[in-house]
Amino acid sequence: MTYANSLSQIPSEKQVWKKLRQIVFGKKIKCPDCGRQSYVKEIQKDKMFRCTKCHNRFSVTNANWLKGMKISGKHLWALIWCWQKKMNVQQTKELIGLSIPTIRRYYELFRDNLDLDFDIILEGKVQMDEMFVRGAFIVGAKDIVRKKMKLNVVYKKSPDRGDAMDIIQNHVLSTPDPNVVIAKKCKPLPIECVMRGYITGVTGTSLWTHYKDGKRNFGNFVLLEGMKKNQKLEEPVFTPTTKSDEHDRPVTPAEIISEGLLSEDLVKEVERIAKALFKRGQEVALSRRLILVDTKYEFGLDENGKLVLIDEIHTPDSSRYWKADTYLEHFNKDEEPEYFDKEFLRIWFKNNCDPYKDKVLPPAPVELVAELSRRYVEIYEMITGKPFEHDFNLSTKERVIKNLSSV
Repeated sequence: MTYANSLSQIPSEKQVWKKLRQIVFGKKIKCPDCGRQSYVKEIQKDKMFRCTKCHNRFSVTNANWLKGMKISGKHLWALIWCWQKKMNVQQTKELIGLSIPTIRRYYELFRDNLDLDFDIILEGKVQMDEMFVRGAFIVGAKDIVRKKMKLNVVYKKSPDRGDAMDIIQNHVLSTPDPNVVIAKKCKPLPIECVMRGYITGVTGTSLWTHYKDGKRNFGNFVLLEGMKKNQKLEEPVFTPTTKSDEHDRPVTPAEIISEGLLSEDLVKEVERIAKALFKRGQEVALSRRLILVDTKYEFGLDENGKLVLIDEIHTPDSSRYWKADTYLEHFNKDEEPEYFDKEFLRIWFKNNCDPYKDKVLPPAPVELVAELSRRYVEIYEMITGKPFEHDFNLSTKERVIKNLSSV
């Protein structure tokens, strides 16, 4: 299908509304007044729904969950039409010209509040395809690293995710293919939970960046004077960040509560679980002669409001790993540790552009991409104790389709 790059190609509001009425009638929809899900049994001529629970009337286009979202009525109806057509965000962007973060934000609002069981395709910040099917969703990880650094590495489920089940339930239901996880649908928490065991990093949110700029008090912990880069902390620290379309913002647990992002009880529970997961991850890594330096966890709430571990865990894409055998030798010489993560590629981009401000990033050198691929394979083999095997008889697409056909 060819999508013309013009709003004039989109049907009128009347046509879109007619189609939407056909779709939502008899389906569950969230009432913006009482917040409960109820079946749509009455749709009136003025485009208003009536909640069967509280009997209040509301419109799809002026519901509370859309308030504060600055977008024209024309674009809103265009988005609803694209959503009905099951277009992914790239196709929608080409058609109506909105940014991918904006499109994704609205698609998520439609998904969470209209609950129409569509196979909606989203492409998010972590470069994944998500296909939601009846309360679960299929996550297909692309062979892409953030900032469009391409790899030829097959994403694998983290080997210690099973151990994490002793600490908290996770969203994984099954893994029918190396590139696919069938997962339980959860509502993500609006923070990323970063655990750090060492003072290191080069990005604007890293502990070392803030420390060398003079910061010592981080709200929920204080660092001593005279520390060196890559030094081990006395105790791992919890350094959450907000989630942003551009880049993440560090926040303290107290700020999370004061800004209304999470309740105090939930913040305490998330911190407790993050620390327990990190402790277990460091133990597993050290048994494989690796140091789990820092990592990022994401949590969500299931349909019963229960906390769930979502996304990846302890992968080299979400974590920093160093070789344990040579760490002290390099640290005492003020040298960088031997690492397996993509830190060297981050450093290259930092030295050659501004990843947070530049709209177009320079392509990474082929040799660096190849080296990153090699390191990911090596760390997979070290952690799992298994050889990295890949079947080249089928293309990734053919293999995924074949394996999913039996699900």
